[in-house]
Amino acid sequence: MTDQTTLNIGGVPEHFNLPWHLTLPEWQRRNPQREVRWSDWPSGTGAMVQALLQNELDVALLVTEGGVRAIAAHEQLQLLGFFTRSPLRWGIHVPADGSIQRVAQIRDRRYAISREGSGSQLMAMIHARQQGWDTQHMQFVIVDDLDGAAAALGSGRAEVFFWEHYTTKPRVQAGQFHWLEDFPPPWPGFVIATRGDLSDEQLAVLRDLLDSVFASAAALKQNPQAPAMLAARYGMLPEDAAEWLQQTEWASELQLDRAILQRVQDMLQPG
Repeated sequence: MTDQTTLNIGGVPEHFNLPWHLTLPEWQRRNPQREVRWSDWPSGTGAMVQALLQNELDVALLVTEGGVRAIAAHEQLQLLGFFTRSPLRWGIHVPADGSIQRVAQIRDRRYAISREGSGSQLMAMIHARQQGWDTQHMQFVIVDDLDGAAAALGSGRAEVFFWEHYTTKPRVQAGQFHWLEDFPPPWPGFVIATRGDLSDEQLAVLRDLLDSVFASAAALKQNPQAPAMLAARYGMLPEDAAEWLQQTEWASELQLDRAILQRVQDMLQPG
């Protein structure tokens, strides 16, 4: 076993992952013998699951429902813990200039999704089941990312898009989407997933890094400059950034609640 340990970590380029970006430069300076590489994945959970399976990533920050589905399907993956304690605020979006004005009108429409197995697909299915709609014949259009969703809804190729409320809000304000309402699930928004074959040394490095990330997240919550920092980095209005920060709770330690994971698994089951 060598002293050099490399970890490839991926996450969406959204405000939830700011603690990683605040942590990594200083952590790397303190641990020059360790190499940690962060990469942004605009395509989201479905793409990161494939990257884990293909050894392109060692660690990924996945939406919880996508992470639960992935480990149920792929025994070579594992969940290490929750990254957030608060739920993800999924917004339901439709074309800005279309006829859809109420949630009841999205039944049997074409849904834009980033990837097969992504949160945008799974939450659309969970929402449809809760409405009592048939999910066996739902139509999904793969759009890769937020830009692809805007193009698909703008051209009429798709008609509904589930994505995080605050990430999508600037596009709502710009007239690209019309927001109908939010659909927050009753579980934490993000989990930390890894390949199951990470070495003990890699896991030790990851746990040490996560201690710093969780500390950074706690400090961010208390930083009066945080809303301005979030607004500048992620194109949010300062008041939206402040509201989002107030609503968001990151984990403070690695922990998994099996009852919550079972609840998610039950919600993902057909019928």
